[in-house]
Amino acid sequence: TYCLLFVALVEYVLIAWKYGAEKMVEDIQNCAPPQWQQYIYGKAMAFQMKFIGPIGISFILVMALIDEFDGDSLVANDSGWRTYGGYPTGVIICLGWGSVVLPVSFFLCSAIKAYATGVTTPEQPSASDDVKPTQTVSTRAGDNTPPNEPSGSEP
Repeated sequence: TYCLLFVALVEYVLIAWKYGAEKMVEDIQNCAPPQWQQYIYGKAMAFQMKFIGPIGISFILVMALIDEFDGDSLVANDSGWRTYGGYPTGVIICLGWGSVVLPVSFFLCSAIKAYATGVTTPEQPSASDDVKPTQTVSTRAGDNTPPNEPSGSEP
């Protein structure tokens, strides 16, 4: 659950502060059908994305961590350590914390690699990459005119 809360917090921060909450609201408004436009409250949505969501998730994450270490779930194991449910310390470290540390470290490594190589956003098509209109080819027998040129006789 910690990994999920951490990812949700990172998504809130990246979308609201890096991409822009106002831009995200504009994208939502552009995708919504016209009859739903009256129900989209842009300023409230942007405020929620920037402040309410991240603060709420941070609060839940901190409370879950406090409960993890102060709760009744901590029992002394065979080596005397107080661990969750009395499981061996190695199991807690590998399967418990490892399930959090590995995904976060993969994310951080890929983010650092992307930053170091200069890849931050997908490339935008340039003006020279404009799509050319497709050419039509006649399938009438005996019509040897090049595409998109008048054939001289219209049916």
